[in-house]
Amino acid sequence: AVALYYFDFDIRNILMRYISRIEVAFRTYMTYTLSNRYRDDPCWFVNPNVVDQSFVDSFDSNCYDGIRKNANIRRHHKHYKNDKYAPAWKTLEHMTLGSMLTLYTSLKSVTDKRNISLYFGVNQTAVFENYMETIRCIRNICAHGSVLYDSKLFQEVKRGPAGKIAADEKYRLGAAIKVISFMMGRISSNRQHDLIIELNKAYMTLKNKGASLQQIVESTTHMAWDLASISQLQTTK
Repeated sequence: AVALYYFDFDIRNILMRYISRIEVAFRTYMTYTLSNRYRDDPCWFVNPNVVDQSFVDSFDSNCYDGIRKNANIRRHHKHYKNDKYAPAWKTLEHMTLGSMLTLYTSLKSVTDKRNISLYFGVNQTAVFENYMETIRCIRNICAHGSVLYDSKLFQEVKRGPAGKIAADEKYRLGAAIKVISFMMGRISSNRQHDLIIELNKAYMTLKNKGASLQQIVESTTHMAWDLASISQLQTTK
């Protein structure tokens, strides 16, 4: 039980680091792409021509009331008293992954959505949304210190470029790791390789404690963690 606890602790920390990289890449590319497309409107994220009205209506209570407390945003409003919002490049920097994902799903233009999803190697926007929701789910489990290896996703991982996912794997950590590895590979193949090596190292530490522990992890995650199997997650851009 202690060995499983340490294994879970290790993989939570590993995945959290790499999810943070994906989060930064998603936020950065989305901000850059849409700020260039809507350069005449620095606050395009609350423009009802760009995003759904429901997102605009709830933006203050769901996002900006919290963002306003940040020192950089407070400074902006001190200097620009007539601005209702700081521009996108300042505001989106302080939005959570969940809020960024809601902004993405609220975009009215399919072209805007596809420009972003294609950058990350996903052709269908619905699959990209599913992948990012999967990543957000794992991030929240890691952040709250909940048990990860035996966790169940609240929605299935859809079929897509992250690789073949068996029916009994769709709601399990193994499927989520395929998604995280795929997305990491779109950002940096070197970092994707590092992720795979780190996960295998955590597994080998557990395996050396007993074969029964190995079986527990493989059956609950629905994933083979040995180096030969886990290395198959490696993709090329």
